Amino acid sequence: MTDGVNVGQIQCTSMKGRNGKDDDGKGISQLLNSYSDREFNLITQFYCERLEDAILDLVESIALTLTATGSLSNGNYAYICNLSEHQQRKEATKHLLNTVTKTNGCRERIFWETLVKMQESKPKLKLILKEIQSRGFDLLYNACIGEMEGEVSDHLKGIQDQHKQHLLHQTEHVVKHTIKGDSKITTISLTDRYTELIIISTLRERRLVEHELLSRGREHEEWQRKYVTSELEKIRIDQLFRSSFGHSSLSGTTVVSGVAGIGKTTMVQRMVHEWAAGNIYPQFQFVLHFTFRNLNAINRAVCLTEMVLDQ
Repeated sequence: MTDGVNVGQIQCTSMKGRNGKDDDGKGISQLLNSYSDREFNLITQFYCERLEDAILDLVESIALTLTATGSLSNGNYAYICNLSEHQQRKEATKHLLNTVTKTNGCRERIFWETLVKMQESKPKLKLILKEIQSRGFDLLYNACIGEMEGEVSDHLKGIQDQHKQHLLHQTEHVVKHTIKGDSKITTISLTDRYTELIIISTLRERRLVEHELLSRGREHEEWQRKYVTSELEKIRIDQLFRSSFGHSSLSGTTVVSGVAGIGKTTMVQRMVHEWAAGNIYPQFQFVLHFTFRNLNAINRAVCLTEMVLDQ
């Protein structure tokens, strides 16, 4: 992890005193109005992936509002509507967000004001706005640091490069077990065979979640439609350390739980591989991968240095 990061030109200091209290029901609007144009753009970029999912069913309405205020061209509005009519809502939402974030200023302000007005009917959108309101300065700081590369000193640069190359080699394959006659163990490419897990943002109704994920066919589709699509947030591996997903604070620990064999270990392997390849979490200087299997084999007191060298 990096420490002592200089936030630079981003106006994080202007967030001091924004405690996110909503005594009169207008707290979120007041908070958004206090943002500078640069802060607005930073927040939009930070929540872009989550917004894609949260506003999927609202994309035409939001585009219409922006068009009516002159913030979106008639051509862009027609293009978004055409995509939606042809069952390409994700592409329509991506296009809208890309258009909104191209320039700082009035367009983004109107966009977020529209989201505030529409939040009651969309739990995922309401959760994002609640998080923005409760996190205050901490949110902007994390948005800033998440975009910065965790630079290391010159004498550690070579070690970091070697470390990344080692991790890339260590995580590029997964072991495949097959039972057909004689048991066979083969290795296959991680990137070719990786299937993204559905990571959700809450442990509510955990037993139902585990039961449905182990079931097949129509029951599983119904669970996805009822809970994941409409209410629970899907979390990608590049988001696990970037947002608190509705909680008031962002802790230094993220826990992913689920039934055995669902793919948690493979997911961690993919995270390590993507970091080593330079695709996610540029703010992390080093990533150390320990497994419980190896840690449980340690039968004496050891320091962290020994553990790093051994593992």
